[in-house]
Amino acid sequence: MGAVGTAAHFIMLAFLVSIDWNKTLATTIGAILGAITNYMLNYHFTFKSKLPHLSTSVKFFLIALVGICINAIVFSIMLFLHYLIAQLIATATVLFWTFLANRFWTFRGS
Repeated sequence: MGAVGTAAHFIMLAFLVSIDWNKTLATTIGAILGAITNYMLNYHFTFKSKLPHLSTSVKFFLIALVGICINAIVFSIMLFLHYLIAQLIATATVLFWTFLANRFWTFRGS
């Protein structure tokens, strides 16, 4: 399911860069879109949660906020590379943080 959110992130990033947006701002907007997509998919499919959205969404988006910050920092540091390669590295860095934090905090007990 995370691949769908990642695809949404990359598509938004590529689109915004193609219309000359700042690359770091573009990846941040893409990461926000990816986080929203991932929340819905994780809640309904990955973890099949029955927990209230209020508690899970707050936890999920706190974790996502940290992930978005990590993404922007790693992405910016790696921009000496092509921006899509920089994004691959940033995505790999954030992947483990968000999955483990959501599995053991957000959707614990699901």
